[in-house]
Amino acid sequence: LLDAEAAADALDAVLKLARSLNGQIGPGKGGDVALEAAVDGLSKSGGRVIVAAATPPTRDLRSMALRCHEARVSVDVFWFDQTNQADSRSAAALGSACRATGGRLCYLAGNDVEGFRADLATAVFDYFPDPDAPPPSAEAIDAAEGRCYAHDCTLKIRCSSGLAVQRVLGPGVVENFADERDVASVRDASTFLIELERTGDLEAGSRAHVQCALLHTCPATGRRLVRVHNVALRVAAKAADHYKFADVECIFAALLKAAAVDAGVAEAALASDDAAEAAAPVAADGLKKARDALVVRCVDALYEYRVACASRSPPGQLILPESIKLLPLL
Repeated sequence: LLDAEAAADALDAVLKLARSLNGQIGPGKGGDVALEAAVDGLSKSGGRVIVAAATPPTRDLRSMALRCHEARVSVDVFWFDQTNQADSRSAAALGSACRATGGRLCYLAGNDVEGFRADLATAVFDYFPDPDAPPPSAEAIDAAEGRCYAHDCTLKIRCSSGLAVQRVLGPGVVENFADERDVASVRDASTFLIELERTGDLEAGSRAHVQCALLHTCPATGRRLVRVHNVALRVAAKAADHYKFADVECIFAALLKAAAVDAGVAEAALASDDAAEAAAPVAADGLKKARDALVVRCVDALYEYRVACASRSPPGQLILPESIKLLPLL
């Protein structure tokens, strides 16, 4: 945070500049300029910017999203929709910087001040340090590093022999490595979808291992830390075991996110302008394509179960696995 007394002259200069620009910035452009100024100010240290916008941006923010990513600046946007129409194009424009940096986009109908207060309180909960707190002890540092926010993050996925990472979907910018994702910030509600593929033989009954490591900076102490999650998965010998232990909610969320990205409904942030331009054309029926892809994936999963696990049942009888019998409904 800025020391107001030490930076009094700089603050006066900023206020004078703001008054001189009064009336020179058209509707919808003020937020763009403010975001650029904030990113420039945090370009050396990284950090977090919270934007309150009453109008959508007047230009494409993909290049600005990449600048935020390179500067390790996380962007949270509170959108006050004055028209109450929830235009999807405006949401996509405002959310591009949020997706690229791990921030959040909060929608507020009209001038919902109470909703803004509640959402802002959630966004900054336990984030800013207490200026009246005593010097941190070892116990205080350990407690601070258990907070629900991290900066300058790199997510790395490792697999045992026979498995490989196909792609990672989630916040951040797509780089050259399929098993790695850089993102300016990660919070307790951040989610990543990791698609694995089998690249070799796996012995039935053995264990396949997956490691997820997150290198990050604690905003409270400034220390670089690594959080590691290790998972040991039993290799099933029969297809029926895959369906028996399937998590329908996890499967639905994964299929939904993958279908939205593949159909262009949820655009991934790409590491270069050339790559972004190549992926930019999205068909007008993108939402329909996503729905059709979900139906096909669901039908294929149920068909494979019928062939592999219930082939002796009468052809006219509907056979559904118990674990994912609600998947078509979802």
